[in-house]
Amino acid sequence: MLIARCGQVLCAVPVSAIAEVMRPMEMRILAGAPSFIAGVSVIRGQAVPVLIVAHLLGASTGSPASRFITLRVGDRLVALGVDAVIGFRWLDQDDVTQVPPLLSQAHPELIEQLGRLDDELVVVLRSAGLIADGQWSLLAQDAPL
Repeated sequence: MLIARCGQVLCAVPVSAIAEVMRPMEMRILAGAPSFIAGVSVIRGQAVPVLIVAHLLGASTGSPASRFITLRVGDRLVALGVDAVIGFRWLDQDDVTQVPPLLSQAHPELIEQLGRLDDELVVVLRSAGLIADGQWSLLAQDAPL
């Protein structure tokens, strides 16, 4: 897993979903996009939506992203804006668990597992659910870049 700081928590992303990690690129705001989509960046010649992970998880404010983690979601790319990239870590089965029933309705499309790393909460993201299918069509509409 790639571990990144996202606001008050650590997030983990499976290595198999990662395209690359980079410094933030210039973004353009896309009118009418959901609030968690910070904008769209041109990355490797493609228009890529940028999601601020701390906002996805409910933080109302936060610092600007210091790194982008681009993920492959099917045949598309999504950039995650994170506060810092901690590094690659192996999360043992003892360190992660399924989302408890009381929390299972809190972002089930985003959170695959919860865990701990060095006594901090780690949220394992479900990369396939970051952008719903209906939202891709909004992003596909011609946005000036």
